[in-house]
Amino acid sequence: MLSEICHTWRNFDDVSDSWASVSSIIDFWKRNSTDDNFVAVSGPGSWNDADMLMVGNNGLSHGEERTQFALYAIFATPLFLSTDLLKVSDESKAILQNTEIIAVNQDASGQGIMLSEGKGEWWESSRVWGRALSNGKYAIVIQNDGNMGPYVKINFDITMLRAVGADVLENDKFSLRCLFGHKEVGEFSGSEFSLDVESSSSEMFIVTLL
Repeated sequence: MLSEICHTWRNFDDVSDSWASVSSIIDFWKRNSTDDNFVAVSGPGSWNDADMLMVGNNGLSHGEERTQFALYAIFATPLFLSTDLLKVSDESKAILQNTEIIAVNQDASGQGIMLSEGKGEWWESSRVWGRALSNGKYAIVIQNDGNMGPYVKINFDITMLRAVGADVLENDKFSLRCLFGHKEVGEFSGSEFSLDVESSSSEMFIVTLL
């Protein structure tokens, strides 16, 4: 087994500076069970490598940069940069220096998974991803996987976290902290949280069970 002889390894195509390339890598890691062989082996000393970040280059929109960075934190993949640090924009720099998201990436827990996927109109595609953290909290990414059209309203249900080991009931209360906005969002119950996410972009939160 690779984990017995390697600390990290790559299993898919080389990344290039385009959303088509980055999204194909995301699709490859669209695992929906912690029993998946690659997910199960992820942990201290053995990490799946999704290849370099394209944040700060020219091929991704701001929303796409947010998506790659947030999902790489969920995947617990090494954060290797591939950009000219002398030319990186302030917007991209803010993503790369987001210490709250980096902390999720560096957490000692293993890789997260996709919790749900939904299709609506032809331009609507939504995903919710989650990762259990070593402090008993959870990181989630709410992703609009569509690449055109208006914002899409995406719902988060607390029971989605059962897939990553949470012992929760349908009406359990939880709080959310927004990691891109660096602010507390509020307290919610069950499935009452939803938000609008622009195309090819994502929002990321820490979920605390109350």
